[in-house]
Amino acid sequence: MEQAEALRCVCSVVEEIFEREQGSLSGRTLLMQDLPCESIDLLEIAARISQAAGREVDDEALFLKSLRSRLAEEPASEASTLLACEYPWLSRERCGEILEELRSPAPFLRLQDMADYLAFLLNGRPSCSV
Repeated sequence: MEQAEALRCVCSVVEEIFEREQGSLSGRTLLMQDLPCESIDLLEIAARISQAAGREVDDEALFLKSLRSRLAEEPASEASTLLACEYPWLSRERCGEILEELRSPAPFLRLQDMADYLAFLLNGRPSCSV
């Protein structure tokens, strides 16, 4: 599954769950801030994405659930390396954006982050070599 197809899949699932018009969401849509998303919705999203993809998704990875706590365990100087190794589906640019966004307590998860994970899950990439 290519990244564009993965994004269409994620957007379609989220649009259906939140009864949004088709094509109304984009990769820049923030899951927890732009939508009336609650933790129970995350279970539904993960289940439907798994079904659409034909493969079980790891909701911990899909929603970057432990990102903040993992970064808290590491020295700030290691943050970029940690992100690159633990979340290899995120681009270097997105890792930098996340590090900036983490200065705010607001959730930062974008639909594109979820689509990137889905494409990575289905296509795979080499492990971190840092």
